[in-house]
Formats: sequence, C-alpha cells, structure tokens
Amino acid sequence: MGPAGVAWRRLRWATLCALIALNLCACGALKLAYEDGETFTLLWVGRYLALDDDQTALARQRLAAWFAWHRKTQLPDYARFAAELSHRVEAPVTPLDMEQIEIQMRLRWHRMVDQALPDLADIALTLKAEQLPRLEKKFAANDQVYRDDFVEISSTRRKKDLYNKELDRIEYWYGSLDSEQKALLRKTTDALPIDPTLWLAEREAREAELVAVLREIVQQRPSREVAIQMLRTYTLRLETSPDAVRRAYIETLNRANRDMYLTIANMTNATQRAHAAQKLADWIDDFNRLASG
Repeated sequence: MGPAGVAWRRLRWATLCALIALNLCACGALKLAYEDGETFTLLWVGRYLALDDDQTALARQRLAAWFAWHRKTQLPDYARFAAELSHRVEAPVTPLDMEQIEIQMRLRWHRMVDQALPDLADIALTLKAEQLPRLEKKFAANDQVYRDDFVEISSTRRKKDLYNKELDRIEYWYGSLDSEQKALLRKTTDALPIDPTLWLAEREAREAELVAVLREIVQQRPSREVAIQMLRTYTLRLETSPDAVRRAYIETLNRANRDMYLTIANMTNATQRAHAAQKLADWIDDFNRLASG
C-alpha cells in the first residue's frame, strides 16, 4: 500500500466501517468479493506462486472455509461496529476518537489474519523451492510499476495525483466538496511529507522478508505449529518498520494524514454529513445482507 493507502486508513467515522471491507477485498467491492472472492483470491495467489493441482485444491478448500467463517462471524460484527459508529457520524471528530477506532480496526484485522494463519502455514509447507523465484519476479515487477507511477515522476505530478485520489475518496463519502473545501484539501495534500523512495524501500524489504520466511519453511520443513508462528511473527512485524528511518517517516506521514482528515471531516456541512451517514447505512445493509446469504 502506498502513501495514499496509509492516508485512507485515517478517514472519519463515516468511512471507518467501509474500510474494513476495503481491507478485506482488493477489488474494493464487498458484494463482488463475497460472490467471487474465493475465485479471485485463488487466481491472485496463482499469479504469484503457480500452485500445482494438489496445492490449488488445498487452497480452494481452505479459502472456502475462511470465507464461510468470515461471513458467519465477522460480517455481523462489522454491522454492529458500524451501527455503533453511525451514532457518532455527525459529531465532531477528535484525535482520541480516531485512535480508539484504529485500535478496534486493528483488532479485527488481527482476528482475520489469525484465522487464516493455520491455512497459510499448511499451504506454505507444500511449497517447493522452484516456486519461490516466481514470487520474487512478481514482486519485482510490481515494484517497477510502483516506481514508474510514484517514484520516477515529478513532484508536481505526484501532488496532483494524490490530490485527485483523495478528492475521489472523500467525495464518495461526503458528496461534492465546495471550492473552499477543495482548496483546503489541495493545500493539505500538497503539504504531506511524501517520500515514495522510502516507501518503496520499505515495501521491498517486507517482500524480501516474506520470501526469506517462505524459503526457510521450504528448506527446513518445520512442524505446522512452528510454521504458523513464523508466519505470525512476520505479520506482526508488518505493523512497525524495523528500519528507524523508515519507521519515523511512516509515523510522521500517519500523523499528517490524521491531521488532514480531521480538518476536512470537521469542516463538512450538514448535507455532506448526511450523505456520509447514508453511505455508512448502505454498508451496514450490505454487511447484514451478505451475512445472511
């Protein structure tokens, strides 16, 4: 996830419930993710690892079980969480508010990952050494796309792209911003301490670490319990960069993003907040509908 993705995690109350779904499904469409999520995920994994027939069958079985668990247990929880947030959607947002909600969201993310780790470990234990170079090549190709789109462009282009992305995201929830709000958004996005080179370095380091963990599993063939712990340790390290410079950068960027969204959220008008409340209500309906489907 790039700087814009980090920023997206800091939207106000109206967007927080939707973010859970956006973290869940790469396509960004909850209904589509649940109708075709197993197929999409399996195809995505295949692009990175080229699973053989037995591995594909195992992955398909585990994905079906994970989606069934998530539908039955997590979507109702998301709906309840969203209902709690809906009572606050039109109230002013404080830094403490955002911190508390981020904690709740992190707990839900950990719950999803913890449920998946045994299955991921089982699949990892079937991998062969010759499958890992494909993963490395795919990571390298993705990094080059990121480099082309975010690093090797002018500062003016980068600021314009970031502004447009954030405007689309905010207007999805609040409806159209007026000229004053757009000017404020442009001012704050322009001031964000974006350093795509540092972000790319962090991304590459995490990818290399994942390959190293999988290679260790392939070579040592540890017990299932040990493999689960290795993957759990890796996922926990994703939350805080081990590199001091990059860690400081990410923390600074997160604070700047939080300040930006607090400013924008707290200057919205009644019509815009009502628009956000309706969007949140729509997500609640989707969560409930999918949970009962």
